[in-house]
Amino acid sequence: MVAESIGVEPDRIGVVSRLMVSPSLRRSGVGRLLLRTAAAETVRRGLPLALDVVTSYTAAIALYEHEGWRRLGTIRLVLPDGTSVDEYVYVGPI
Repeated sequence: MVAESIGVEPDRIGVVSRLMVSPSLRRSGVGRLLLRTAAAETVRRGLPLALDVVTSYTAAIALYEHEGWRRLGTIRLVLPDGTSVDEYVYVGPI
């Protein structure tokens, strides 16, 4: 979805994968700092940036959107046990 949307090859996209913050550190700015650090490194490498997030993770979604990430759409991820989860796909603001 990201490659088609921004017109690049999939192997030329930087992906933030499983950015997690301990519950005791949430709302302290740690997640924002981690996200910005990943974005800065990706820019340094000359890559566009993407991520996906489970649609029910409202705090993470609020962070990404506050930081200027653009939602491209929704995908359904099928897990190895046959269950599935819906995720939003985002492209970075830079």
